[in-house]
Amino acid sequence: MAIAWPEKRRLLGKPHLRIDGPQKATGRARYTYDINRPGMLHALMLRCPYPRARVKGIDTAEAEKMPGVKAVHLVVKPGD
Repeated sequence: MAIAWPEKRRLLGKPHLRIDGPQKATGRARYTYDINRPGMLHALMLRCPYPRARVKGIDTAEAEKMPGVKAVHLVVKPGD
């Protein structure tokens, strides 16, 4: 079932009032990555840069010894 475009557009091609526009334009807008809570942890996901490669093993000893590292978690897909 095809849907026809309306005869008169209500939203497309019309100016819209952006409530957050002035904050974003002046750099005062706060984004989620601007917020740092006490005790907040950050995660970093690393993937193999080679497509279709099979990773034979991973040594996480050096990463676990780095200052500030709380945990190292490896995810292995089933069948790999």
